[in-house]
Amino acid sequence: MQPAGVGPVPCPCVDDRGVRRTSPGDQWFTERSPLNAKTPYSAAKAAGDQIVRAYMQTYPELNIRMTHCANNYGPYQLPEKLIPLAVTNLLRGRKVPVYGDGLQSRDWLHVADHCAAVHRVLHADLGPVPPQAATEPELLPIFDVSARCEVTNLDIARRVVTALGLDPAEWIEHIPDRPNHDRRYLIDPEKIETQLGWRPEHDFDAGMAETVDWYVQHRAWWERILEEKGELGFDWGAVGPGTTAPR
Repeated sequence: MQPAGVGPVPCPCVDDRGVRRTSPGDQWFTERSPLNAKTPYSAAKAAGDQIVRAYMQTYPELNIRMTHCANNYGPYQLPEKLIPLAVTNLLRGRKVPVYGDGLQSRDWLHVADHCAAVHRVLHADLGPVPPQAATEPELLPIFDVSARCEVTNLDIARRVVTALGLDPAEWIEHIPDRPNHDRRYLIDPEKIETQLGWRPEHDFDAGMAETVDWYVQHRAWWERILEEKGELGFDWGAVGPGTTAPR
C-alpha cells in the first residue's frame, strides 16, 4: 500500500538475454527483436517475459520496468559460471572445461555497470505506456543493457588461464557441447544510452584482470560454496535417463 500522496514505486524486472537468439549472420538484437527461445530453460524465461509485458500494458499503474542484460562478470558470481568456474578449477589444479569448439560468442558486461543500468532504469521518469506499444514493443519500458563487448567462450578461458600464468594449451579441455547451444547472441544498448544516458564504465581487459584476482583473493568464499553445494560444473556427455541437468 502506498502512503497518501505518494505515486507508485517502480517495479523492476531483470532478465538476461537468453530469451532471444541471433545467428552468425545477424548483428545485435534490440527491444524490438521477437522472443525466440529454443531450449526449455529459455522458453520458461520467455514465458515470464511475456507475463511481465502483459502486466505492463494491462495494469500500467504498477509502473513496471524491465531490463535484459548481457553475460555478467565480476565478483561474487557463483562458480558454476564460466569465468569463476575457470578460476576456481585452475586454483585447484583442474583444467578449464570448454563446451564444444568454444567459439560460441557472447556479449560481456561488468556487474557494476549492470547494477548502474538497473538503478538508472528504476529511477527514470518514463511516463505512461503508449497504446501503440501493443504492436511496437520498443515503446514498452524495456531496456537492453550491454557493453558491446563480444568475446568467445574459448577466448575467455584463454584469458583466465593466461592471467594465472599458465599455458592454455595444457589447461583447457574441450568437453561435449550443451544441447542446442547457441552460437551467438548480442545486445544493442542504444535505447538506454540515448534515452537514459547510461554508459558502461568498466574496460573489459582491466575488469577481467580484477575479476580473476578477486577469486584468487577470496578463496574462502567460493570454497565454502563448493563445500555446501558440491561441484557446480556439468558433463553433458554423461546425460542419460535419470540424469538431472542444470538450467
